[in-house]
Amino acid sequence: IKAIRVQRNELNVPPSKKVTMIVETKFTELFGNCKAFFEKLAGAGEFTVTESVTDTEGMMTVVSDSARVFMPMGELVDKEKELARLEKEIAEREESLEKAKDEKSNETDSVTSSSSTSSFTAADASGFEDSSDATDAEFTKSE
Repeated sequence: IKAIRVQRNELNVPPSKKVTMIVETKFTELFGNCKAFFEKLAGAGEFTVTESVTDTEGMMTVVSDSARVFMPMGELVDKEKELARLEKEIAEREESLEKAKDEKSNETDSVTSSSSTSSFTAADASGFEDSSDATDAEFTKSE
């Protein structure tokens, strides 16, 4: 029951929504006697217990050590709403990715332009050598 509730929560299915559940287990009598618990605690609408489920197409499965519970995806998720939500999420993520790329590009351009304006050559350094000798000479004279 807990695994079913977790799965329903992940799919944003409200607890009040009743869902068809088909339980596949070798303990059919035990699970059959627990129908009220599945209805009350897991939101089961139509509830069937069987030893074998043959048609599982379009079903979501919750697996435990003693049973597999199948629920029709069409009852859990509104396909059109879910597609719209996913498309919106994709658009938001693409927009975020473009912003990050633009920021990275701006950082790279900033680093490139600052390094090109501060280039220092040996010819520029030749003027400093002369002035440092003069400063050393002045320092020596004052002692």
